[in-house]
Amino acid sequence: AFDGLEALAVNLAQLNRDGQLRAAVDALPPFDVAALEEAKPEELRRAYVLLGALAHSYVHGPSVPWHVLQGISGGSGASSGPAQREVPAQ
Repeated sequence: AFDGLEALAVNLAQLNRDGQLRAAVDALPPFDVAALEEAKPEELRRAYVLLGALAHSYVHGPSVPWHVLQGISGGSGASSGPAQREVPAQ
């Protein structure tokens, strides 16, 4: 029931970097509300997480400077861990 969301989630980082997420989301078929009524609680939680991540990226993805983030992370766009930065002494 949530296969379209899962497919987008697998490719979320690349879709964001390429600026293609909005088109991919817009191309999804209409959501089957009946699937929500038939879903198990764990499936609903997963769908909620996927919808939240996709909604966040749909709104904020275009404003993220992906080219800068790729330079910081070594060019792949994927970080190997939290960003390291100096904290000023107080």
